[in-house]
Amino acid sequence: MYDMITASTPADPTEVSAYAHTQAWGPYDLAPGEKAKVVTAYIAAQASGHDKYKDQVQPYDWYWMFEGKKDEIDLGEEVLFKHLERAQNAYELDYNVPNQPPDVYFEIRSNADGNFTISWSGDAMDARDPDYTGAEAQDIAGFRVYVSRQAFFGPWDLAAEVKTDPVSGPVNLPDGVTYDGATNFFSWTDTESLPGFAYWYIVRAFDKGHDHWTGANGKTLADLPPDVQDNVRMGLEGGHSSQNQISYHNGVRPVVISSSAFDRMEVPITVVPNPFHLTDAGGHYKASKNMRFTGVPRHARISIYSISGNLIVTKIHNNASQGEAVWNQNTMHSGSVTERLGSGVYFWVVESLVPGSEGKTQTGTLMIIR
Repeated sequence: MYDMITASTPADPTEVSAYAHTQAWGPYDLAPGEKAKVVTAYIAAQASGHDKYKDQVQPYDWYWMFEGKKDEIDLGEEVLFKHLERAQNAYELDYNVPNQPPDVYFEIRSNADGNFTISWSGDAMDARDPDYTGAEAQDIAGFRVYVSRQAFFGPWDLAAEVKTDPVSGPVNLPDGVTYDGATNFFSWTDTESLPGFAYWYIVRAFDKGHDHWTGANGKTLADLPPDVQDNVRMGLEGGHSSQNQISYHNGVRPVVISSSAFDRMEVPITVVPNPFHLTDAGGHYKASKNMRFTGVPRHARISIYSISGNLIVTKIHNNASQGEAVWNQNTMHSGSVTERLGSGVYFWVVESLVPGSEGKTQTGTLMIIR
C-alpha cells in the first residue's frame, strides 16, 4: 500500500480509462482505550461532470474519456470534491435526502420494419413524493427516453420527452410516441435503429420541481448543496442509481421478425455483411464478428461448406419470432466448437424445417476477409 501511494503516476497515460485504486487511513492521535468513528465514502469523478458541461444531455458521461480532452483532466479534481461534499451532506442528513421519481419499467422489441419500439409503463404518473403533501405530492411531470448509438457509457441523446399530468394523464405526445390508456403503456419507435447494430436505451420519469423541501429530520432546502438545490427546483429525474435502466451493457440489436413468406421460402435469403471485412469500418458490425442470415424460416438448418466442399458449420435456427439467424463465424459441427474461420469464400445452404416447406433450400456464397 505504501508503494502504491508513494509511487509516481505517469504524466501521459497511454491507455484510455487507465486508473489505480489507493486507500489512506490516519494517522490518528488516540490514547489507549479511546475510540474514533470512521465514516468512509467511495467517491469517483471526472472532468465531464464539471459545471462546464452541465447543460449537456448526458445521463452517463463516461464517453468524455474517448474524446481527446486530456488537458481537462484537472477539472475532475473539482468534481471529486463536489461529490465529497454531497456524500458528507447525505451523511449529515442521516440519508434523508430529496426523493427522486420511481424507476420506470420498459420493454424493447423489434417491429416489422426492423426498428426498435420502446414501450414503458405509465405507473409512475400515480407516484406520490413522500416529501410533500396534498396535490403537490403528485409531482410527476413526464418521461424522457434517451438513446446511445455508440456504447453504454454514451454519448446519450434525448430522443423523446412526454409531458404528463397526474389527473389527466399525457399532456402532449411528440411525433413517434403513442399512449394506450387501456394498458397504461407509452411507446416510441426508434426509426433510426437498424437490424444487427447495437443500441442502448434509458427511460426515466421526471418531476416538475419544487421551490421548497423539508426532510424527515427537519432539514430544509437551504441545508442541501447549491447544485442539489438547483436540481430540486428544476425537477429531479429518476433512475440514475438503477443499473436496470441501462438496456444491457452489450447493447440490444433489432432483428428481422418472422413471417409466413419466409417460412415458405418465397423471399431470397440475404447474408450481411457480405463480404465480412474485419479491417474495413463499413464491412462489419461495430465490435462484432456477427454475420446475419436474414429472411430464413423460423425453423431451418444452415450449413456452410468450404470451397472444396467440406462441411464446416451446421447451425439449427429455431425461433418462432425471428426471421434471421446470427452466426459469429465459429465452426460448429457434431457439437464441437473450434476457432473462427479464416479468410476465404464459402458456400451456404439454408434448408427449411417448417412443415409445408420442409426440405426446400436456398443457396449462396459468402466471403470473409481478415
